Amino acid sequence: MKDPIGAWFRIIRIQFYPMTWIAYSLGAVSAVAVGARFHLGAYLLGYMCLFLIELATILTNEYFDYESDVRNRNASPYSGGSRTLPEERLTHVAVRSAALYVLGLMVASGVALVILTPAIPTPGTIAFLLIGLLLGLGYTTPPFRFSYRGMGELVVGVIHGPFVIMCGFFLQTGTVTSSLPWLLSVPVFFAVFAAITLAGLPDRPADAQVSRRTLAVLHGPRKAALAAIVFTLAAAAAAVTLVALNVFTRTIGIIYVAIAVPFAVIVSIAIARVVTTEAFDRRIDAAMQVAIGYVIVFAVVPLVALLWLIRP
Repeated sequence: MKDPIGAWFRIIRIQFYPMTWIAYSLGAVSAVAVGARFHLGAYLLGYMCLFLIELATILTNEYFDYESDVRNRNASPYSGGSRTLPEERLTHVAVRSAALYVLGLMVASGVALVILTPAIPTPGTIAFLLIGLLLGLGYTTPPFRFSYRGMGELVVGVIHGPFVIMCGFFLQTGTVTSSLPWLLSVPVFFAVFAAITLAGLPDRPADAQVSRRTLAVLHGPRKAALAAIVFTLAAAAAAVTLVALNVFTRTIGIIYVAIAVPFAVIVSIAIARVVTTEAFDRRIDAAMQVAIGYVIVFAVVPLVALLWLIRP
């Protein structure tokens, strides 16, 4: 093992956590926007559970994706894993033990969440935690292995969009019946779907060798890239629809569309360049950066807008 502290910091892939926190916060703030009282304890404990689920997911992905990662010649900060196992910076036993330890902490945090939030229906809280574990760990962990069964992109889109936002909303209200958080999650889902589909392009050769059925493997890199453009535009169309439904005030709606639509064009052009240059089997960091930035827009802008509306 070389530089174990640096290796552990590297394997947790800290760059992926802010989006989950922002989307979760969007759900909590949308609860306040529809009249709920904000509960700081539920918010903090809920995010602790989500953080630990995400951390456990990343560790199990590293463990069970080893055969693909060790073959991957196009790994980047956005795909292909952290490289700590293929480069023998950490051992499989250490990573597996860490994942089990994190899951233990998550269970303890979940118990604390249930005990300390008696006003929130316990069955609903447990259901959210179980769904998070199923979708997160099931992405690569047997027996589900969603990413090996052609469902990986869908699972990522759901868990980073509707699931996280609704979790934030539920832990403040105890319900999931309000239309606001569901509407806000639609553009996030499409943008995440586009980004994760794009991320599968440089991983495709390695994924194909281990029968990992991403969209890029199933339908080829060109069709996958074109699908990413379609989902990118769908996210912008969903944002325009939200404004048309008067989800935001007129001024905020104009700002939202003025950011989302040009950004959609920028992302689509970046992906189109990948297609025209046939840069399918190499790193596409520039396209990934704008695609991830695009995802953040659909969480940050509504979050700031709602915070502005509910300010004292």
